Amino acid sequence: KAVSAPGQTKFFAGTDSAPHTKKATPCGCAAGCFTGGIAPQLYAAGFEEAGIDLSTAKGQQLFKQFLCDNGPAFYGFESSTETFVLEKTSMTVDLLPTPAGDITPLPLGLSQEGATLAWSIR
Repeated sequence: KAVSAPGQTKFFAGTDSAPHTKKATPCGCAAGCFTGGIAPQLYAAGFEEAGIDLSTAKGQQLFKQFLCDNGPAFYGFESSTETFVLEKTSMTVDLLPTPAGDITPLPLGLSQEGATLAWSIR
């Protein structure tokens, strides 16, 4: 409700997208939750779960404000002029292989059977 309150400017997107491979520990966990390349899709799913309809102009404006405008304004920066298109089409999330080992994106780390997101970017 705070994110969608009219005129709110204090809440905005933030990510910890430093990729970490699995540690060689009994839990096998990584130090963070990798969301690189999928943060907007994850936020879109969260907005939907909160009852915000992203197919409406109001929902899209709230999403843009949260994802693109409030953060830069808070820090005194200009908003980016680059754009992307968020589509309601599913995408599969896969492990990201690197020479140091696989990186597990957040949704995949939460599931034992693979992960599919409801949103994609083109």
